[in-house]
Amino acid sequence: MLDFSQAKKIEWQDSELLIPYLRNLATPSCEMSFANLKMWSEVYGTEFLQYGENYLFFSASDGILYFPRWSNLSAELLVEIANDFKNFYQLGQVTIYDVDPEWLEDNGDICNFFHAEANEDDFDYLYFNENLAAMSGAILKKKRNLINQFQKNYPNYFIEYLSAENADKCSKFARDLNNLLEQTEFVDEENQSMDYAFKNLELLDLQGFMLYAEPNLPVGFTVYSFLNDTYADIHYEKACHDVKGSPQILVQLLANELLKKGVKCMNREQDLGSNGIRQAKKSLAPFDYYRRVKLAEIK
Repeated sequence: MLDFSQAKKIEWQDSELLIPYLRNLATPSCEMSFANLKMWSEVYGTEFLQYGENYLFFSASDGILYFPRWSNLSAELLVEIANDFKNFYQLGQVTIYDVDPEWLEDNGDICNFFHAEANEDDFDYLYFNENLAAMSGAILKKKRNLINQFQKNYPNYFIEYLSAENADKCSKFARDLNNLLEQTEFVDEENQSMDYAFKNLELLDLQGFMLYAEPNLPVGFTVYSFLNDTYADIHYEKACHDVKGSPQILVQLLANELLKKGVKCMNREQDLGSNGIRQAKKSLAPFDYYRRVKLAEIK
């Protein structure tokens, strides 16, 4: 039986344990990023529990367990964990989130207790950095043309790497861009998580840069962290769409930066069901998707 009375909020001192643990999982899932877990914990109330050499993440307020990526995890053990969670917090129903689809294939008997749901809105978009750096092929031809226009119009463009010294400037720029959007609950939550991120870049192990078309004219920014040696997770990326080519060259510059660091792929996270975001992500020609699954308890 898991003792959820020992659960705790994710604090800074936990990074020394959690970052190596999460990177060792070698999963492309953006949900298994320390930065994401910590940044969004203020929104979702995410906590964690240590169990031997493993860790379990969850949000009791939402009745959500993050799928335990334990080497010895069986369907029987997962049901036991879910029941311990449900009973301790007196929950009506439990949802297991971010289930590895490969684990589900090998443990189909879990469907005697949970209904499996795979929603395209929740899939992560995966890309080869080499492809985005080159912007080669017919699919990306329009991107190349837009990049060429940007370079022609702004031959002196440059990037400025994010640091504690310029984080406030980038944070304000990010807020200004979000203020142009329809103000929804998600935009409010994203603003909250971004504020947290920019105040704690180093502690969250975040990297990124701002793109300037010319001095005093920022036109985009990107913020990322490393999931593991293969994948970078792109947490935030925004550009001024009225400056033609800025979103496209921002992606290309990021891909080149990651290749310099020896990182082969990027995860650009989910589209959350937004048609506009989905179209933009698909237009960059992902090589695959991380098709995460949710398990909803059968009553």
